[in-house]
Amino acid sequence: MTSGDTILRAGHLSVDLDDQRVWLSGGLVELGPKPFCLLVTLMRAAQRLVSKEELFDQVWEGRFVSEAVLTTTIRDLRRALGDDARHPTYIETAHGRGYRFMLPLCTKDTDLAAAQPQEPPPLPEVSASSETAPALPTPRRRSWRPFAAVALMFVILACGLWTAERAPAVSPASPEAGIAVLPFEDLSAAGDRAYFADGLAEEILNVLQGVEGLAVVSRTSSFAYRDRTDVTTTAIAHELGVGHVLEGSVRSTETHVRVNVRLIGAEDGRTRWTRTYERALSMRNLLAIQVEIAGAVAAELRDELNASASAQNTNERSAASGTENFEAYELYLHARSLFVTRSDLERSISLAREAVVADPRFAHGWELLAAASFAKSGRPTPEAITATERALQLNANLSLAHALRGVLAQYGAPYDWETSIAELEHAITLDPSNTTAIFWLGLQMHKLGYLDRAQTLLERCVALDSAYDRCRQHLVWVLHARGQTDRAVAHYRTLVRNDAEFNDAVLLLEFIRRRDETAVRHIVNSLEHNEPLPPIVLQALRDPRHTDRIAAQNAMREWLRTSNFNKRKVFSITLALGAYDMVFTGQASTFPLWIPEAPDYRRSEAFHDFVREMNLDDYWRAHGFPPQCRPVGAGDFSCA
Repeated sequence: MTSGDTILRAGHLSVDLDDQRVWLSGGLVELGPKPFCLLVTLMRAAQRLVSKEELFDQVWEGRFVSEAVLTTTIRDLRRALGDDARHPTYIETAHGRGYRFMLPLCTKDTDLAAAQPQEPPPLPEVSASSETAPALPTPRRRSWRPFAAVALMFVILACGLWTAERAPAVSPASPEAGIAVLPFEDLSAAGDRAYFADGLAEEILNVLQGVEGLAVVSRTSSFAYRDRTDVTTTAIAHELGVGHVLEGSVRSTETHVRVNVRLIGAEDGRTRWTRTYERALSMRNLLAIQVEIAGAVAAELRDELNASASAQNTNERSAASGTENFEAYELYLHARSLFVTRSDLERSISLAREAVVADPRFAHGWELLAAASFAKSGRPTPEAITATERALQLNANLSLAHALRGVLAQYGAPYDWETSIAELEHAITLDPSNTTAIFWLGLQMHKLGYLDRAQTLLERCVALDSAYDRCRQHLVWVLHARGQTDRAVAHYRTLVRNDAEFNDAVLLLEFIRRRDETAVRHIVNSLEHNEPLPPIVLQALRDPRHTDRIAAQNAMREWLRTSNFNKRKVFSITLALGAYDMVFTGQASTFPLWIPEAPDYRRSEAFHDFVREMNLDDYWRAHGFPPQCRPVGAGDFSCA
C-alpha cells in the first residue's frame, strides 16, 4: 500500500487525508477544520461544479448556516493557498451556483518525499464490513479503492470532530470586514422598553449599512439570536460569517439616555473597544450617538475598509434624522418593533398613526404606517396608499416607500407594470441592501416571465439575508421553472430544516416523479385546511392514465369550494389536472404560468386570455419578450 491511496494530489498541491495536512510546493499549509474539509470536498469532485447546497450538506453536515459563512471559508482557503479569486489556479467561483476545483487529480502514485518530510505510515488492510463507514460523496472522475472508507473516516473527523490536539498551530486569516449588530439589552428600571433598545440597535445597523465596504448582517438574521444563551458571541459571529459583533445595552429615563456598546472580534472573542454614551434625551443626541457609533466602528476596521470610509446617507438610513419630536420617534420605534415581528399589526398601525399625529412631517412615520396597513390587510388600503404618497412628499428618497408604491401600483386591475417596475428599481437604487424591494422586484420579474432576472434578484435577496424565508420560497419556484430542479429541491429542504412555512404544491409533481414519499406527505399535509386533499386528486397526479380525470377535477373543485385554503397555492395541481377554469387572474396568480409541468396550458387559449387580462403581453412588446415566448404577428404571441 502506498501513500497515494490516502493522499489527494493536484499540481503542486497535496492533501494527506490520514494526517489531515496540506502541502503546497513542499511547504506545509496551515488550515482550520472547515477550510480543510471544504478543500477535500472540492478536490474529491475535481473539475466538477459543486453546488452551495452540496457544500452545506457535506462540510456543515446539513446544519443551517448563512451563505456568508461559506464565502468566508472559501476566502480563508484561498488565502492559505495564495489563490487569486479573480485569476484562480485552484478554486473557481460559479457566481450564484457554487465552486469548482479547477485542476485534475493525479492518479499515478508518486514519491512525495520532496513535498513533505516523510511519507505517512501505511494504513492496515480493511475488511468489506468496514466500508459502511460514513464518507464524502463519491467523485465522478475516480473510482474508490477498497480501503478508501478508512481514509475518508479521517476526513469526516476533520470536518466534524476536530480536537484541540489536531488544531493548526497558526490561526486562520482574520475575516473580511463584516459585522452583526445584536439586539441591545433593555436596562430600563421597569424592563418594559425593549422596543426602544431594539430600535436603537436597528437604527445603528441601518447607519452602518451606509459605511462603504462594510458587510452588515441583516436584522432578521442577527436578531434571531435574541435570548440565545446556548451560543457564545464568537460562535454567533462564525455562524453569521462576520469578523465582528456589536452588542450593547440601553438605559433610559424621562430626561437621559445611556448607551453602552462594545465591539467584539470573532477570531478570539476579545473586546476590540467599548464606548459609553450618556446624553440628555433629545432627537439630536440620539442621532449623534448612532452616527458616532458607526464612525467608531469604521475607524476600528479601517485596515479592512476604505481608508476614508464613513457613514453615508444618514438622513435616509436613520429615522431619528426625520423628526425633532421625541414622542413621535419613540412611538415610531414601538410601532416598528411590532411591525417587524408581525406580533401585533393592529397595535403597530395605531402607534404609527399616533406618531404622525405627534409630528405630521415625520416621513418615516408615514412610511411605516403605509407598510403596516398594507401588511395587515394583505392588499392595498386607502390608508396605505395615502400614507405612501405623504411619505414621499416629505422625503423623496425613502427606499421602502418607493417599493410600496411599486407594489401598490400593480396589485389589481388595471395592472400597471411600468410604474411597478420603475418604482422598485428606484427603491433598490436608493438602498441596495433593501431586501424587501429586491424580493418584490424578483416577484414581478417572475410574474412577467423574466426568470433569469428573477433568479438573480432572489439569489441576491437570500445572500443578503439567509433567514428571509419568503425569498428562498420563491427562489424554489424560479429554479424549478428554469430547469434547475435539483437546486430548487435543495432550497426546499433548507426551508424544511428551518421549520419555515412552505404550504405550496410547486414541487409536488417532482417529488412524486422521484418517488420521495416523505416529501410528498410533507407537502400534502401542509395543504390540509378544513379537509385533506382528496385521495383521487393525488391518485390522478401519480397515475394520470388510469385515473378518472373528470372525477379528480370535480373533487378538486369541491375541495377548493369547501376549504379555506389559498387557491393560488395549488394552481400547479389544477394545471396538472387540466382544470384550466380554476386558474384565475389576480395578484400572485402568475407564478404557476412557467412551471415545466404545464406546457399544454401555455399552448391553450386559457393561457392567452390570462396573459392579456394581466397585461403581460403589453409589457413584453414594450420591453422585450422573455426567452420562452415570442411575438406572433402584430398582436399575438406564443410561449413554450
